[in-house]
Amino acid sequence: MHWLYLHGFLSSAKSAKAQSLAHWLAANHSDVKFGAPTLPFNPLTVVEIIEALVADAADTSQPVTGLIGSSLGGFYARLISARTGLPAVLINPALRPDLLFENYLGEQTNPYTGETYDLQTADLRLLRDMVVQNDPRPRRLFLLIQMNDETLDSAQTVVDLRESPAWIQSGGSHRFDAFERTFPAIRAFLSSGTC
Repeated sequence: MHWLYLHGFLSSAKSAKAQSLAHWLAANHSDVKFGAPTLPFNPLTVVEIIEALVADAADTSQPVTGLIGSSLGGFYARLISARTGLPAVLINPALRPDLLFENYLGEQTNPYTGETYDLQTADLRLLRDMVVQNDPRPRRLFLLIQMNDETLDSAQTVVDLRESPAWIQSGGSHRFDAFERTFPAIRAFLSSGTC
């Protein structure tokens, strides 16, 4: 198995969720190859990077078999899943970042990488054009969501992904509190072969 973890906006491969999942897999499931690329801001470049990682691995003994995306990474995981058929775990996903980021226009700095980027309305248009309107294989998506997410509309996300299996928790936060409790469920979903 080979999984790609896609981080959220203003985050990186060094995020707490990516690191804790990587450590758990290394300690308990060394058969899983785990990749967590640090993604830039530009939406087109992000999609190109993810698609290249999937394509490059396809010709190896360990092709990518699953995606895990948090927040904006969940948006990209859903998109790539729709394009490739790969199963994807979506953690408090930002399904409409084009609407969410209207309040973030202007210069942004990633605190992990130091990268700066001038987020413009053209980026929002790109993200809007990438929104998956109808998931071709909704059972290939596994939603992990906490209903007290202070950043996203969790109730709307549950409605939008109602045909997908889900782990829905009351309370919590956008960070996804006690994320490590979901690890066995993530592994079971991505290794089931039935999604």
